[in-house]
Amino acid sequence: MSPPLLEVENLVRHYERPRTSLFGKKPIVEALNGVSFVVEHGESFGIVGESGSGKSTLARAILALEQPTSGSVKFKGENLFNMPPTRKLAARRHIQMVFQDPFGSLDPKHKVRSVVSEPLALVGDIDPEERNAKVAAALIDVGLDANDLDKYPHEFSGGQRQRIAIARALITRPDLIVADEPVSALDVSVQAQVLNLMMDLQERYDLTFIIISHDLSVVRHVTDRLAVMKSGVIVEQGDTGRIFETPKQPYTKMLLDSTLDVLESDDHDVPGRRDAVAKNAQPEMFAGGNGRDDRAEAPPAGGKTNQGMFAFDAAGASDHAPAEATSSKALPPDDTAAMIKAADAAIANVIASVRQHAVDVPTEAETDAEGPPLIETKEVDEPPESTEQPTGDDAPAIDEPPSTAENVPAEPQPQTDTPPQPVMMNERHLIDGEWHDASDDRLLKVINPSTGEAFGYIPRGTSDDVNLAVRAAQRAMEGAWGRMPAFERGRLLARLADLVLENVDLLASLEAQDVGKPLRQARADAIALARYFEFYGGAADKIHGQTIPYQDGYTVLTLREPHGVTGHIVPWNYPMQIIGRSVGAALAMGNACVLKPGEDASLTALHIGKLAMEAELPPGVLNIVTGFGDEAGAALATHPGIDHLSFTGSVETGKIVQKAAADHCCPVTLELGGKSPQIVFADAELDKAIEFLVNAAIQNAGQTCSAGSRVLIQDRIYDDLTRRLAERFSGLQVGSAKEDLDCGPVINPVQKRRINEYLDQAEADSIAVLGEGKIAADTPDEGYYIKPTLLGDVPPDHLLAQEEIFGPVLVAIRFSNEDDAIRIANDSDYGLVAGVWTRDGARQLRMARALKAGQVFINNYGAGGGVELPFGGVKNSGHGREKGFEALYGFSTLKTVAIHHG
Repeated sequence: MSPPLLEVENLVRHYERPRTSLFGKKPIVEALNGVSFVVEHGESFGIVGESGSGKSTLARAILALEQPTSGSVKFKGENLFNMPPTRKLAARRHIQMVFQDPFGSLDPKHKVRSVVSEPLALVGDIDPEERNAKVAAALIDVGLDANDLDKYPHEFSGGQRQRIAIARALITRPDLIVADEPVSALDVSVQAQVLNLMMDLQERYDLTFIIISHDLSVVRHVTDRLAVMKSGVIVEQGDTGRIFETPKQPYTKMLLDSTLDVLESDDHDVPGRRDAVAKNAQPEMFAGGNGRDDRAEAPPAGGKTNQGMFAFDAAGASDHAPAEATSSKALPPDDTAAMIKAADAAIANVIASVRQHAVDVPTEAETDAEGPPLIETKEVDEPPESTEQPTGDDAPAIDEPPSTAENVPAEPQPQTDTPPQPVMMNERHLIDGEWHDASDDRLLKVINPSTGEAFGYIPRGTSDDVNLAVRAAQRAMEGAWGRMPAFERGRLLARLADLVLENVDLLASLEAQDVGKPLRQARADAIALARYFEFYGGAADKIHGQTIPYQDGYTVLTLREPHGVTGHIVPWNYPMQIIGRSVGAALAMGNACVLKPGEDASLTALHIGKLAMEAELPPGVLNIVTGFGDEAGAALATHPGIDHLSFTGSVETGKIVQKAAADHCCPVTLELGGKSPQIVFADAELDKAIEFLVNAAIQNAGQTCSAGSRVLIQDRIYDDLTRRLAERFSGLQVGSAKEDLDCGPVINPVQKRRINEYLDQAEADSIAVLGEGKIAADTPDEGYYIKPTLLGDVPPDHLLAQEEIFGPVLVAIRFSNEDDAIRIANDSDYGLVAGVWTRDGARQLRMARALKAGQVFINNYGAGGGVELPFGGVKNSGHGREKGFEALYGFSTLKTVAIHHG
């Protein structure tokens, strides 16, 4: 009896973090812990789990790219890690990988011919003609044309690049293909096409597939068996259908929650559904030639499209029919048209479950005089990697007890008991001074996190919309805006500041309903927005060049000039503030802007666009395109017409954005979050400190990148201070934004689940909950609420003390002396903000110099938002500075002029 194709036995993989703990040991990360499973020849096996579950580490071990700490990976009965190098290379010919390719991991410098033929190096010497023939055959197998051999991967859409990746894996005719997130970055219909292609190839060439995904819906109809991973452990495995019908583990049930509603309505228990889906092969799907799965324009010479270096399928691909097939290699359609239609609908609905809040434009019959109807929904999950992950600005009120902010102008009018309520929304893009629907008419629902209900729509922007916006900005730079004197730009910004102040209540109400923050916090953000425009309006004509002493007969001077068109990718947690600090500074320096707000919070951005038009900013100076991060955001990051990019978001997405912008040498300012410490010494003024410590942790439900989420407390006062903090936390109230309590909801169910997982980990590791707030009575069950939580005696190297939780969770850590405090505070991948509480003046200066952070506050925190204070981080918190005069330097470029006059 022959052995299974693949046997994974008790696989363990530990990593040591580079940091050293207080006890002189490097923390251990358990990426894999006792993983075991068997894959038979010809089988399709799925591995699913959330980010960080160990899936990719497992994939690298299967591919013999990573040595495990212990255990074995046996391929056809032989342990890959005990093979001599030559045998291992020979085995690797029979195991190939299809990798995720959202931003061009196919080497853009190599032509398709070279990329696809890379694995042939494992086969040995091959005649060039034979190699080209194999590459051409592999391309035809995946529905591309042999004429594409001498093109570059970046000339293709995302779906086509994924097919190139499949062709690359297929070329050695392997026995096993490991597909790591093969469709997560693709549009819904393209996902279906790629999955169908893989299943067709499996049957055609008797392949075995391991499909790795964070999304259960992707593997539902394309795998025979399934393993569910959590924190490096397989918590459940077995028949895929059985797991979907009767999951045994709560974690599996949680993963299913976001997809079961769709599946149950899709008749998912029909026998033979997988076969029906596999046969859903429309001729154009696998056609040779340029049977494109997107609608990008044909690239001009040099390989660049009008969407930038890469044309993203995720940015609107496949909503139009593919081009006519040009090859006889096309597969015949299924004999039963009804089966094709049913299977196509099934796979599209399943995969579409990750885009639950993407909706079609309502038909005329579905709308009334007041706008589109509400869409009833209790939970709207984020699509994976389609959004800027949580991060944000340093909040205006952190420096205050919860209700007020420093350094902001007086309120223009008394606070009314009932602020103006936003009407039902049906918003559009702002491009070239006009309001536009999305180029393909698709919409996204606007969800109120306090209730979980939809209350409007925004356009789901595409690369086409971004391209229109960039061209409009370029025309503005070539026109009146590019010639406008600096003082005139300043007057326009001052006028915009006045309009913001006149609309504070409306903006606050919009922000509260869209983001979920309590009204007083939303109101402080609106006032800070006005202050930004006021500050930069006054600064517009205050940036000067210099003259430089040089050789006799020369006059040398420097000029500050705008970059040109600046892109601004803004997250959902502080849209008004971040628009103020980035767009305000960019406009002051004379740039024209293209703004992509977070898809979860676009309403105040669009209203700012209306106020900008009322302030008479010229058309094209401020353009706003809404939509998903991996669609509109990706198109903006890769657009060659963008001259400078400002991004606020997660570390992972920031790295991708920076790499994408680097392809057209675009400078990037990154603000990527933090794990900011507040350090309290025994001589601190505790009565003053406590309000700052609490508010800096819970403001905006903790969804603040500069949140003081670690409090380091000197031993002598640890018990007393944590007792007092616990009392404050126990008195905190959580409720809907309109109730204006201490905390509102978090932004969406994905964020809620993520925070709860951290709290579950605290319980599993026996970390004490010292204090916990309460959810107010009559709070809607469908809202996304988290109780503010104080955790005590958290080890400095624990993930709760190292990772950005982005929720109302404060971790308390002991320290003994000044050196100990510095070591713990700096033992973080982040470096955004730090606070120090001490009356010792010498210690204040020593700590300020020793702490690795972009901002250090002594006996305060946040300085009331500090519009004038440069803001940004070090390490994984990003680079570059916004706010204050420093932002004006960042949003301009320096030109040196040397004049020889004799």
